[in-house]
Amino acid sequence: MLRFRGVQFAFGALLALGFAPYHYLPATIISLLVFYHAQASAPTFRAALVAAFWYGYGFSIAAHYWIAYSLLVDAAQFGWLVPFCVLGLSAAMAMWWVALALVYTLLKPLGKRAHALSFVVVVVVIEYGKSFGMFGFPWNLLGYTLTDMLPIAQLASIGGIYLLSALLAMIVVALYHLRSMKIYAAAVALIVIAAYVWGSSLLGSVTYTSTHLRMVQPNIPQALKFDAAAASETVAKLMELSSKPVEKGQMPQIVIWPESALPYSVQNLGELTPLQRNISGAPQLMSGIVRRDDEGRIYNSMAWITDDAPQFFDKVHLVPFGEFVPFQSILPLSKITHGRTDFSRGKGFHALKAGGITFQPLICYEAIFPQHAAGQTARADALLNLTNDGWFGTSAGPHQHFAMARMRAVEQGLPLLRVANSGISALISPRGELLASLPLSHAGYLDVRLPHVLPPSMYSRYAPYWLYGYLFLALCLIFQALRKRKVNVG
Repeated sequence: MLRFRGVQFAFGALLALGFAPYHYLPATIISLLVFYHAQASAPTFRAALVAAFWYGYGFSIAAHYWIAYSLLVDAAQFGWLVPFCVLGLSAAMAMWWVALALVYTLLKPLGKRAHALSFVVVVVVIEYGKSFGMFGFPWNLLGYTLTDMLPIAQLASIGGIYLLSALLAMIVVALYHLRSMKIYAAAVALIVIAAYVWGSSLLGSVTYTSTHLRMVQPNIPQALKFDAAAASETVAKLMELSSKPVEKGQMPQIVIWPESALPYSVQNLGELTPLQRNISGAPQLMSGIVRRDDEGRIYNSMAWITDDAPQFFDKVHLVPFGEFVPFQSILPLSKITHGRTDFSRGKGFHALKAGGITFQPLICYEAIFPQHAAGQTARADALLNLTNDGWFGTSAGPHQHFAMARMRAVEQGLPLLRVANSGISALISPRGELLASLPLSHAGYLDVRLPHVLPPSMYSRYAPYWLYGYLFLALCLIFQALRKRKVNVG
């Protein structure tokens, strides 16, 4: 049994190589085949769940180890939590794999072929579940292992990242049952070929608007972000990069700074106007800030300083333990980010609009939730993701975060402007093409023009119905399995 658990743990860890920054698809396929074999051939219900836990535990440690880096920024206060984070949090995340195994095992009475095909539905339903609630964390969904294959990734414009996960599950089932389900395997092969040909035909046709922007990546060390002694140097660096002369083309109309760019909190957005006017050419300024209201509540915000009235957006989906401490009455912990006061939740997602341009804001890890990228009212001209991945150094974390944000552009058919403190800052086309970027741990800026949007994608119009369809199908499968189990027992 110990050897069996070790094998599951090792192949779970292998799955991490399928995600950014490695994108090694063979590791994904081999790893998932081992997981699927353990589930399809498990002699008992308990054996299936044990295999799933150790597989998920190996994957979570290998793929999410970088979360512990944030605790080392202030190691004196939070360093003792590192083993709890790596081992305890990974064990909690492994429970999603246990849930997958639980539902899949319950469907065994469907029969061999129906049970095999139900794997696809169960994978997608479980991954949908990761996206909701206070502790929702849809990080490294299986479909993200296909995002480096950009033609195939265009399927996300139809069914979101979940359709890519479904396709991967279909491939795994087809390979495992290649001899006994030849027609199914041939159908999956045709789907993959058709998707690749169709996706390839969509790429390489980016057109641009006349809107010029400058995306600033200051690369301020996380330990100095809110250091009062370094505050003037931080602001000076932002101003210097913002005012650099343009090498080619027109002066930027909008300068964009990353999440929590300023080393102090802002109560009145008018305080930012002198900064905006002191930038060469006085373009509009979009900046991540810590905003303080009249009651003393603080928000992780995005401010847009224009010739008209300033606008702001407050982050809605906060990071547990990073920006607030849940169950604070029983947990004697402080949030990891600067200051003792928990951040307050914004009132809701809304667009920022000025000068005929509309941005759909996404602050930090809000970009990993597909539902947050959907506009609440009129369609935006671009997704705007301000983030600060300086907490995680040069680990795999910032690369994974970037890959997930990139997929939001494909799903919505909108260009993505991603401005990060330490990288990866990038301009992404509505098809997910990388048009310009700055690497990790590099200070600089990008002068870009805003690409045109695409017509609303199928996913942007019908996303909720995909969820309802998968849930309905899953309930039908469970009902049929329970019915057959009852008949067999009776």
